[in-house]
Amino acid sequence: MMAFTASLGDERRLELLGKRLMTELKKNAERMTISTRDAHQIAYDEFYASGSEHIIDDIDGVLAEHFDFSAEELDMIVNFDAKFRMGQEGDA
Repeated sequence: MMAFTASLGDERRLELLGKRLMTELKKNAERMTISTRDAHQIAYDEFYASGSEHIIDDIDGVLAEHFDFSAEELDMIVNFDAKFRMGQEGDA
């Protein structure tokens, strides 16, 4: 089990990247509306993480530093896991 690194909670880069990610997700969101059986309208934002992949990769890099991942481990996370995080599981 991986231990939580105390310095991770103080990591300013993660805070900034998290804010950038949320801004980007909101910018690329698509407003959707559905109707219930009772004819009520429900509106929600549908997010597409694939448009923010570069920021997610930056977050992975910061986390990899804190957990002492090797370059090979980080490469596996960025390239392998991306197909699942970005909704590309059928493209294997």
